[in-house]
Amino acid sequence: DVIVTGIKQMRSFWGIEMFSRLAHFICGVLLCANAHAQGFPNKPVRLVVPFPPGGGADLVARAVTPKMAEFLGQPIVIDNRAGAGGVVGTEAAAKSAPDGYTMVLGGVTTIVMALTYPKLTFHPIDDFTPVGMIADIPNVFAVNAASPYQTIADVIKAARDKPGSIDYASAGSGTPGHLVCELFSSQAGVKMTHVPYKGNAAAVNDVLGGQVPAMCNNLPGTLPHLKGGRIRILALTGTARSAFVPNVPTFAEAGVRGIESGTWFGLLVPVGTPQPIVQRLSSELGKSLNSAETKERLGAIGAVILPGTTSAHTARSATERETWGAIVKKLDLKLD
Repeated sequence: DVIVTGIKQMRSFWGIEMFSRLAHFICGVLLCANAHAQGFPNKPVRLVVPFPPGGGADLVARAVTPKMAEFLGQPIVIDNRAGAGGVVGTEAAAKSAPDGYTMVLGGVTTIVMALTYPKLTFHPIDDFTPVGMIADIPNVFAVNAASPYQTIADVIKAARDKPGSIDYASAGSGTPGHLVCELFSSQAGVKMTHVPYKGNAAAVNDVLGGQVPAMCNNLPGTLPHLKGGRIRILALTGTARSAFVPNVPTFAEAGVRGIESGTWFGLLVPVGTPQPIVQRLSSELGKSLNSAETKERLGAIGAVILPGTTSAHTARSATERETWGAIVKKLDLKLD
């Protein structure tokens, strides 16, 4: 009854001829969108990963796309576009055609980006439509295995004895690793010196080489070097230990509370992408996440699979926006 009343009111306001034209136009748009969706995809789909190859984001993307591409019936091409803590690649995706052929790997990185970069020419949240989440991974505080630091308490003591003397690497300013280390410094009441890199892989390399003694990174980007005995993980985010590194305490267990948020990833498409196409991508993402092959790939890098649905992505984004917003405000962190 409400819908019928609304239609009658529109007809009365616009007039029968104008209303008829408007109705035909809307129906035409919907028919075109549905026709386009039915033929989707008929060429390769691009997934922009706004970080360099070899880091946690890249590993997650390459773990989920093989089976997703199989279900789509078209290849998914990984396009690594690093720079400015993920801004370069995310902006390129935001300004792409909203036709489903360009996706971007987002998640907590896009939320933090929206909070820390006030002068962007695009909006990292509002200019995208969520497809679904992929996986959640802890952030870790790690040191070179040859360093004298055996525990978080050792790091805190050294930083208090000589404020600013401990350098730490991250994947770049405004990345989750940067915020985790800054939050750790704030909660522990110490001062450390940030050394930003263009991606996790470059940061890890310098920690391995001893140029920088410590870093905050995600677990997948650190795990291979832990297994190789070249890096020592002293603590990780979360409310419980990770099954992949059961001997590593959480920050809270190590004596520093208030550092629970990890890094999660999801797929986004430019706003305006037809809903049937969004639904198709979400469906194939969900199938990939439920496949044994993808579960094995994500499990091998220490990732915990999340629901690959649009609604779950939207809900998580809203929660994390509040969580990271409070952290960014506390740290008074703004980037150009």
